[in-house]
Amino acid sequence: MTKSEHSRALRYKRPALASLGYETIYSELDSIQETCEEVQWHMDEDDGKLLNALDGDDEAVWEFKTAFADLTAKTEGIYAVTEQLKRDCFHSEEEFERLFDDCTVALVGNRYEVIGYDTMEEDY
Repeated sequence: MTKSEHSRALRYKRPALASLGYETIYSELDSIQETCEEVQWHMDEDDGKLLNALDGDDEAVWEFKTAFADLTAKTEGIYAVTEQLKRDCFHSEEEFERLFDDCTVALVGNRYEVIGYDTMEEDY
């Protein structure tokens, strides 16, 4: 088996819920928040670039800024809730992560039915 065939086979065998773990979600949330902060910094510079990029449409500029402000507020809210949960309800961060991952699988995992792995099709 070549390297590409091996990696392809492994990719299909990866569980569907692997990307829904606490660590992955928290990392993605952090990335979203950092990107929003960078975009916000560029929007705060009133040099007309955003207005030019949106063909001089002031309403589109306002909607764009509002959308990023809303997204930033939501990510900050999620951070605040998870930090409060960790502080008030759990003895350690590891316990919180374990229970979060277990609950994610229980809540989301029941929506998918895995019949089995088909070696001919290399798919579930």
